[in-house]
Amino acid sequence: MKNKYKTFWILFMFLLTIMLSVMISIYWSARNYYRKDFLNILELRAQAIAHIHIDYLSDSVQKEASNSLFHEQDYIIKYTGWNDLKQQARLKGIDLRFLKKIYTHQTADFTKNEITYKGILYSPENSQDRYVVIAAAENIGFKNFFANVFQKILITIGIVFLASVICSYLISRSIYRPIARITSKVKDITSENLHLRLDEKNINDEIHELSRTFNQMLNRLEASFEIQNNFISNASHELRTPLTAIIGMSDVALTKKRTPEEYVETIKIILEEAEKLDQKTKALLFLAQTGFNGKIQENKICRVDEIVFESIETIRKIDKRYKVNVDLSLIPENPALLKVNANIQLLQLALFNIITNACKYSDYREVHCFIGSSNEYVSIIIKDEGIGIPEDELKFIYDPFFRASNTKTYDGFGIGLPLTRNIIKMHHGRINVTSVENKGTTVHIALPIASI
Repeated sequence: MKNKYKTFWILFMFLLTIMLSVMISIYWSARNYYRKDFLNILELRAQAIAHIHIDYLSDSVQKEASNSLFHEQDYIIKYTGWNDLKQQARLKGIDLRFLKKIYTHQTADFTKNEITYKGILYSPENSQDRYVVIAAAENIGFKNFFANVFQKILITIGIVFLASVICSYLISRSIYRPIARITSKVKDITSENLHLRLDEKNINDEIHELSRTFNQMLNRLEASFEIQNNFISNASHELRTPLTAIIGMSDVALTKKRTPEEYVETIKIILEEAEKLDQKTKALLFLAQTGFNGKIQENKICRVDEIVFESIETIRKIDKRYKVNVDLSLIPENPALLKVNANIQLLQLALFNIITNACKYSDYREVHCFIGSSNEYVSIIIKDEGIGIPEDELKFIYDPFFRASNTKTYDGFGIGLPLTRNIIKMHHGRINVTSVENKGTTVHIALPIASI
């Protein structure tokens, strides 16, 4: 069952229950009122009967008592003992427990077969005799009331039922109509028309918040599709270039016989292009693996400063001209504030990429590395004074194979920074890049401190 119909039935039953409860409450209030009023009448009747038959009062009292009630039955029983009371109860067909209750509590009432009985214990003045006086009659007033309003009650129930249906339908429709419009519009959105958006209004409610959230998701999805298309296009181009060189050099070598020296030179070029192809393939594979959050990586507790120094040592072995200065003035006294839960190999790779880029694009000028810590994060800042990144190109730096327009004379594939960002995200960290063209670039990495 759809939620729309569930909501309708819940609202319908809720409204119907409330309305019927009110009607039942009114009915019981009226019933109790008529019963209480009728018991008062019977009590007065019993007192009048006692005055007439026991006290022999005036004719005015007799006249008042002569107005008999509907199906009236009057009983006067002189109390002379329990045995006599039992006999009188048997002879007059009255429940003995009722008589005992009258004698014990001075008054009592009960209803049987639509006849209401009211009894009092009466003692005449200047006499020690005691009498049980009972007046009984049918409460015709309530029967007439119920007969008169029964038809109105049925009509009211019908109106209440119809009103509950209409109110439930209107409320349910007002709730789910916007959702139905959203559903209809969403069905029209496919991969071919991701530019479509849901209507947004400046109304602060859950439905329009849902529309805004869905539009934000579509923005991210559209951007993801564009990145994917660009990635495929760039990857195809980057892989095709060395393959074309390998195929071209092979064709040239096979067109005619060559000297051994020419074959060696050709093979060297083919080998160089094959190595480039291998590096790009490995980088793409690594990038795909680090971008897949479902892949479980083996992490352990390690110190960030140690990983930084190991990465710098590796960089110096590759090119001794690279200069990296590590500033330890921000190092905390507590070594636990430098520990993170990380995959050491991946984190070394991320830092290696950032520091290598800083050294390479600084033309061997000194690169500064700062290590610090707060209560929640370990911070690593790598700052260079190199060529920087043009301001209008900063938004593309995390796109695979993207290279800034001022890096054409430098070797590289444009994979290092996207790979580093994926690694940092895997470790629930943050990375921020700021840059000014011809002045340098600053990379700030923050990793959550390990809880020990």
